[in-house]
Amino acid sequence: MTGHVDDFGRAILQIEVQHPVAAKSEVWDAWIDAACTGELIAPLARIQSLGLDQAARVKAGLGDGSQVLLDTYTCHIDWFGKTRKVEIVASTGSFPLIGVGLLEDHELNIHYPNRTVQLG
Repeated sequence: MTGHVDDFGRAILQIEVQHPVAAKSEVWDAWIDAACTGELIAPLARIQSLGLDQAARVKAGLGDGSQVLLDTYTCHIDWFGKTRKVEIVASTGSFPLIGVGLLEDHELNIHYPNRTVQLG
């Protein structure tokens, strides 16, 4: 899987996010966030546009040390040619984030001079 480094130095991969039942999907550009231990975080508006149902609530620790309760949703993504069931945590941010939960068992290479990202 290949991606790019944007003008702000963020490593970005494109992922196809699918509703688990309905034949609905969207392609998202997502930042790689090594500080996120989950699989996928996304703005609530993106989650709602796919019509995903809330699955649960989780307690999450934020960068400032505070704890919050966040809603989670279940979706499928195309991950290395296979459909993978993924938990999305809803956020108030403006951009989807890929966490280390999706990066496990893969090698991530970010080449800043060439602005390329390779996940294999």
